[in-house]
Amino acid sequence: MDDRDRGIIQAFAGGDKSQREPALAIYRKALGAGRPAAGNPYLSFMSEIDNDVPDLALRALYRQAVLA
Repeated sequence: MDDRDRGIIQAFAGGDKSQREPALAIYRKALGAGRPAAGNPYLSFMSEIDNDVPDLALRALYRQAVLA
């Protein structure tokens, strides 16, 4: 992930719903490259977005980490 990717995910986490699809594409590309979400707040946040049954408490924690 580069600064642009992190910026897109951060914008989405901050409420810019127009960035949802680009953020999901970044997340899925990282998954395809074998990058684990653990330890990366951006990918961890997106893992809860791209989850059919998300843990909303975890999502809130990851969102805070992304926006910090």
